[in-house]
Amino acid sequence: MYLFFDTLKGQLNSLNLILLLLIVGFIFQRVQKKRLAKIFYAISFMFFVLTSTYYFPAYIVKKIESSYSPFKASHYPHSAEKVYVHALGGGYTSDSRLQANAKLSWPTLGRLTEAIRIARLFDHSILVLSGTIASGNETLASVERRAAILFGFDSTRIVTLETPGTTQEEAEAFVKYVGRNVNLILVTDALHLPRGMFFFRERGLNPYPAPTNFFIKMDENPFAFHWLPSVENMLLMDRVWREWLGSVKAYFFSSATKSL
Repeated sequence: MYLFFDTLKGQLNSLNLILLLLIVGFIFQRVQKKRLAKIFYAISFMFFVLTSTYYFPAYIVKKIESSYSPFKASHYPHSAEKVYVHALGGGYTSDSRLQANAKLSWPTLGRLTEAIRIARLFDHSILVLSGTIASGNETLASVERRAAILFGFDSTRIVTLETPGTTQEEAEAFVKYVGRNVNLILVTDALHLPRGMFFFRERGLNPYPAPTNFFIKMDENPFAFHWLPSVENMLLMDRVWREWLGSVKAYFFSSATKSL
């Protein structure tokens, strides 16, 4: 079942769903079920319009991203105490030509820079970076550490967790190597943060949310042709599918592994 969710998460996207609806409609047409075929063709067209134009994906993403406000030091209640600022991992490349910061994917780079910004606000902060080997022979955590040092962050205030490969494993690794009774600020994409908060709370932590990498921004001069279909809108909707499926997977499987 666990493998099923991972496979489905990897294949679930708007284009595949549209193709599936069209295939079902074609099958019904071939077996002379023309009314059912028309229904599936109509559903596929409506689904295409919903997912390929800006408004529906933007509405859903904005609702999720509005779950937590951007971090402000003035709102944080433990500013005088020791605090861990954990930037959740993302993607990276092992390209040897590049400096550490250029190796990071844009989501990872956004999380790292926001975590560094927050950590610099407090005198007693520790930057926590996590991620295992995805390519080459270097872990994401170690690449992030080198990037943080390039950005001028104090290397003695960095903790790396080099074993986790998922958000659930990051929460488990944090509890194992840092503990539960600590002040924690959790930094990740605004779209991903509700799921991240779930995993960390399931393991007895009470993180303070710090969303970053907002997809929907309040633009004073929005693009005039949002009603036109585009691949970018479908990709935005695909991120929602992955978060929804990830949340379902977390609900069914997290409780079985939250005790370390």
